[in-house]
Amino acid sequence: MKRLVFLLLSLSALLSAAEDRIDFLLNKLHEKGPHNYAMIIAHRGDWRYAPENSIRGFENCIKTGFDAIEVDVRMTKDSVLVIMHDETINRTTTGRGKVSDLTLAEIKEYKLKTPTNYVSDQRVPTFEEILELSKGKILIYVDKWQDHKEAVLEIVHKHGMDRQILLAGTTNMESDAYKLVKQYPEVNYAPFLQCNGLNDEKRFSDLQRKMKPIGYYIAFPSDTLSILKAVKKYSKKGNRLWVDTLLGSCCNGGRNDQLALSDVEASYGWLIDHGFSVFFTDDPHGVLKYLESRNMR
Repeated sequence: MKRLVFLLLSLSALLSAAEDRIDFLLNKLHEKGPHNYAMIIAHRGDWRYAPENSIRGFENCIKTGFDAIEVDVRMTKDSVLVIMHDETINRTTTGRGKVSDLTLAEIKEYKLKTPTNYVSDQRVPTFEEILELSKGKILIYVDKWQDHKEAVLEIVHKHGMDRQILLAGTTNMESDAYKLVKQYPEVNYAPFLQCNGLNDEKRFSDLQRKMKPIGYYIAFPSDTLSILKAVKKYSKKGNRLWVDTLLGSCCNGGRNDQLALSDVEASYGWLIDHGFSVFFTDDPHGVLKYLESRNMR
């Protein structure tokens, strides 16, 4: 009897700790500025140390203490959502073929490969497997969700994980995708604003007034766009600004993970100084190290 009581108490403590972790992350995600804690979304998991979009990579993210993982969803021939970035399994597994032409059982026959083409012991996970792994532990940013929006949100809701989900997408409040998301009020939605120097400030102002989201995903091809001054001012008192620091300049004006390797202040430092506090990154460890140096973790 004592052993049973001990086990029940231990389970209760674990569940409480899990809820505390998600409560902490959601409080940070939703807080108004200024933001003294910057958040990290790990692109395709911890893919530098495990195959991309693998359970091991996502486990690493949880253990390290990142705030969110990013997953890409695709639908198999037998209507199961799996985690796969490409339309085919050619690049990341030992198999070949389009995800949509293969059943889950067929996909599970193959092993995931690392970026250096090493064959691992990992298999392609399903979306539900990642939800089960992450419940109470980490936020989940779901990419490529709009092609399967009904299925994604239904599965999330079935698992009782609406509040752990991050979505980014259209600024069009009349779109089917946005209307569907509004049916799940606990899901965290950030509009994606692709800036081009034409009416950016007005579009941003309209989002603030009409949509009132949990944050704003700002993409800027040049770091000289005037909207950067507007969002910098807003971030001091408003919701969080998200930024994509992946390779290229279409979304970050060149202030990316690659630049951070040679000049971290010109990359992550510049972004923080301009009001960005949610980093969608290929180098979550590098971002974490820098944020710790700025006392933002």
